[in-house]
Amino acid sequence: MFRPPISDSTNASPGNAANLPPPPPQPIRPVTMALNPTGQPPPMPMANVAPPGQPPAAPGLGTMAPPGVPPQVLSGSNKPPTEQPQQQQPRQQHAASMMLVDSNNDVWLEHKNSDGKVYYYNTRTKESSWDKPKDAVAQPPAPTLPHPPMLRPPFMPQPKFSEWSEHKNADGRVYYYNIRTMESKWEKPAALEGPSMMLPPMMLPPPALANMPMLRPPNKLIASNEESDNKIHTTEQSKDARKTKPIARKAIKNSAWCLVWTNDSKHFFYNPMSRTSSWKIPEDLGDNTDVTELLKAGPYGDGNTKKEIEQPTKKFKSGEESDDSDGSMEESAVSDGQAPVDADTAHIEENPNDDQIAEKPIDEEVEFDKRRAAEQEAARLRESLSQEERVNQFMTMLRERSVSAFSTWDKEKPKIVFDPRYLLLPNKDRKQVFEDFIRVRADEERKERRDKIRKQKENFQQLLVEAKLSSKSNFSDFASKYAKDSRFKGIEKMREREGLFNEHILEIRKHQKEKSQQKQERMKENFFAMLQEVKSIHENSKWDKIKYRFDRDDRYKGVGGSRERQELFNQYIQEIIKSKDNDEDLDRKRRVEASIRAREEQVRQALNEHARELDRERVHHRRDEAKDQFSALLTDLIRDPDLDWKEARHILRKDRRYENCSILESSEREIIFKKHVDKLYAKKEKHFLAMLNEADTSLLARWKTVKKGLRDDPRYSKFSSSDSKREAVFDKYQRDRLDQAKLDFTELLKEIKCITHKSKELIESTDTHWREIHQILKNDKRYLILDCVKERREEMLLDYIDQLHKMGPPPPPTASARSSRR
Repeated sequence: MFRPPISDSTNASPGNAANLPPPPPQPIRPVTMALNPTGQPPPMPMANVAPPGQPPAAPGLGTMAPPGVPPQVLSGSNKPPTEQPQQQQPRQQHAASMMLVDSNNDVWLEHKNSDGKVYYYNTRTKESSWDKPKDAVAQPPAPTLPHPPMLRPPFMPQPKFSEWSEHKNADGRVYYYNIRTMESKWEKPAALEGPSMMLPPMMLPPPALANMPMLRPPNKLIASNEESDNKIHTTEQSKDARKTKPIARKAIKNSAWCLVWTNDSKHFFYNPMSRTSSWKIPEDLGDNTDVTELLKAGPYGDGNTKKEIEQPTKKFKSGEESDDSDGSMEESAVSDGQAPVDADTAHIEENPNDDQIAEKPIDEEVEFDKRRAAEQEAARLRESLSQEERVNQFMTMLRERSVSAFSTWDKEKPKIVFDPRYLLLPNKDRKQVFEDFIRVRADEERKERRDKIRKQKENFQQLLVEAKLSSKSNFSDFASKYAKDSRFKGIEKMREREGLFNEHILEIRKHQKEKSQQKQERMKENFFAMLQEVKSIHENSKWDKIKYRFDRDDRYKGVGGSRERQELFNQYIQEIIKSKDNDEDLDRKRRVEASIRAREEQVRQALNEHARELDRERVHHRRDEAKDQFSALLTDLIRDPDLDWKEARHILRKDRRYENCSILESSEREIIFKKHVDKLYAKKEKHFLAMLNEADTSLLARWKTVKKGLRDDPRYSKFSSSDSKREAVFDKYQRDRLDQAKLDFTELLKEIKCITHKSKELIESTDTHWREIHQILKNDKRYLILDCVKERREEMLLDYIDQLHKMGPPPPPTASARSSRR
């Protein structure tokens, strides 16, 4: 029955198909295990590096103390010499002389080193110890098997055999194993170069039977009653082997799946953990790029999936030769000379050199069934639990296994792989969760370490308190008295213990000093209170004259001696003198403080006034900003001068900038609005008047006759929608023009030099002067513009001539100068 290895990564080359899984459609059949003539599997040497049946271990991998190697003590004397496995030394007496079983059912073997010193080896934990295990009971030696009949008994005494034994791995390659040093190597040792001194298999130490895989026994030792059963099973399996057989398998990185090729140029996927196979790519490998690369490379790494496959038949014998149909077993072979064995044929093969067959151990089948059940249970739990719960259980498992924060995944994986909670997470998530746990655990361990150190210090300090030490205690006496106390041992370093002791002594001395000072202060206060009760004491009093008053007072007796009383009395007198000086100082300070308070009040008032001024300026500034902002808002939204304040306010409130002008009163906003409307009206009126100026109308023209010629001008409609407003502006415009024309005509008359105070007499006497004046006026536009009001123009001319006639001749040019000199 095929049993793939249980591991996260499985790899097999095309030339070694002994561990290949069967394709999905093929049935799996059990194979009967071959035993030796005694009914027991052949003994196997115990090795933690590379036992027989496996290739030599990689160099540099250390093991714990195996049988034959005494324990290495950390300190002290009686340290046995270290044996060098590389050198071939004469075999020392390290064989077990007695087997012991302790209360935990652990088997201990008694050995002796090269110096004859006894030590004990635990076959389960691989540990060795100089001390005999507690509660260990000696076991009687195993009964010796009877010598097989009709065979020559062994020679006595037994010959000395070498420590090395010869073995072959699954590929048939020979290697050598040392039962004392538990080393394996490919090269043949020098001890085996001479006559055959190889250790027989039956002389290998029996403790290896419990944990190590079995060697392939020779065909000649197979019992006849088991040979017939093997023939039946191999015949049935050979029929299936002729159909479809796996020829190569390659592991897929970062996954528990393997890619398997068959002899009919097909391939399928196999999971050795769950023992499932599939012709299609599993969902777990949907984004794995290694699958495509492995399919391109093929089973032989050259992209070729077809090679000539031979199926030679071989025979194996047991006492006499059997028929070809009963005793032959087909094996798959490839053209390169290597012979991968089909998994469905139970890995039975015949080697022409050593004539051995290999079968799966029964214990491995039972263990694999347990693994499969565990995987099924884990799959059920994965479906029922959430990702967070599975991660929590995985971390709980790591915590229960006491995983250190400074450990690694490769080191801790063998300890947790058999726990059912290990399978709750996929392979790609386990290491990441482990790394997260390591980071959390590192913080926890640091905290635990700090708490432990703090607790140890607290316990040690409690021990110091319970010891009731004094300020004169020394550390040597303390250490000798409490050396066996667990709280004393909790602090590992003696220097740290002494430091804590010294700190405690310093605290005691400090407390005693403070207590003494407090006592002195109370005594001084009581003595001063006694002196204050005597009102006649002044700065000139003498202690020798007044001390007799206090002989019976307890406060007087509380002071130790007369000298101390004298010193305290002197201090009291000094305080009386200081109190008088202090009174004067206090009066002076009070005056200074009153003056300072007055000045501070003045400064405070000035600062308040300044602050109010700043507030007014700040408010004024905000009002100016609000006015500017409101004016800008009017400019953007109000462009019709015909709107009133109520309508404009409704429009302005829709803009959010209107709220920023809330500091302004409503009346102020209305005034600003009116000014804005006036500006708009003045601007439009300016354009309207400019239009009227361009029309060049008469001074006596009417609006009804003028507006017909102005309707096409855009300034006409933009000014106002009301014709009455336009007419009112036009009328005002005409009046202003007429008034201005009259003023201009008056200025014209003043400019004409021929009109003088004599003009009236000349006009009355003859018409020549009148015509001359008209002739001059006709040349000026200011005269012509009044053609529409000729009568009024003539009246203005005659009035001006009459006014000059009444004024008479003008004063001479020098008259004003003489009058100014006077």
